[in-house]
Amino acid sequence: MKKNLLTSLIGPAFLVGILLASGIFVSCGIREGGEESGTAQEGDTTRTVPETDPVAESDTGDATLPETEPDAGNPGEKLWELLGSSSFLKSECKLVCTINAPSGDFYPQGGCFDGKYYYQAFINRDRVNNEANNIDRIVKVDASTGKVVKTSGDLALNHANDITVCADGTLLIVHNNPNRQNVSFVDSETLTLVRTEKIPYAIYCMDYSAEKDRFVLGMAGGQDFRLMTGDLKTGTAYERTLRKATSLTSGYTTQGCACDGEFVYFVLYNQSVITVYDWDGNLITVIELSVGSIEPENISVIGDGIYITCAGGGGAQIYKVTPYAG
Repeated sequence: MKKNLLTSLIGPAFLVGILLASGIFVSCGIREGGEESGTAQEGDTTRTVPETDPVAESDTGDATLPETEPDAGNPGEKLWELLGSSSFLKSECKLVCTINAPSGDFYPQGGCFDGKYYYQAFINRDRVNNEANNIDRIVKVDASTGKVVKTSGDLALNHANDITVCADGTLLIVHNNPNRQNVSFVDSETLTLVRTEKIPYAIYCMDYSAEKDRFVLGMAGGQDFRLMTGDLKTGTAYERTLRKATSLTSGYTTQGCACDGEFVYFVLYNQSVITVYDWDGNLITVIELSVGSIEPENISVIGDGIYITCAGGGGAQIYKVTPYAG
């Protein structure tokens, strides 16, 4: 969603482990590949995809992933200080995990990291009906061991462009194209669909802040954002106020968002950057991402750590982002 900045690929390739669960590999290391995903025009077509049973849990071995725990101290304080120190930051992006796509024609889209588990959506795209009949699966990975905990059955989540964890631990998935007002709730343990709701806004991404008890919503058709209350109400004038995005990143491809007690974060493609705002919508900084030409899909912020997931390596590549003054 943001700024005209060319990036260069930093390749700290290292192998931590190769894990196999129900046809899905989880490993550390950089591999070439992946598919870029576009955002098609809005539509209003739906079809129910019958749910299949989730893949049973399986032991895929041990492969501890480094640097996935929040730093000690007051979570976020060091990161907030750094982000507020400059209007532009560079970054080192370190690959910490690769989750291979399920067998078949599946590509990564939305995802999130809650500090303990990675949740990654993969879509099998319906190109005939503008993604109305996409088949989606969610893969849950234990970040401390590298084990695939569970893979969902087939779900009907359209483009599944973003995932966040609600206050009660339920996953909320943003459908995006073609049903941009639809969000679905998925049980984080069983990875089965709980319900689908239609919200008042057309959106492409969403994240929940426990500190604020509010959701951030990226508005479809641009990079502006709004808020909703923790119970998915439009709230007061403060929540409903449209926060206008910076023009510095006009034309960039919108992807996912994250938020914490201080800031709101959007990851963009077609110069790969992160734009950081305060909760009132003031631009704080733009972070240039050193991931080369691969496509960032989603973003999570845990304590002082920023994590992005990119489409590459035959699946989803998870990077820890360390900003620094350039």
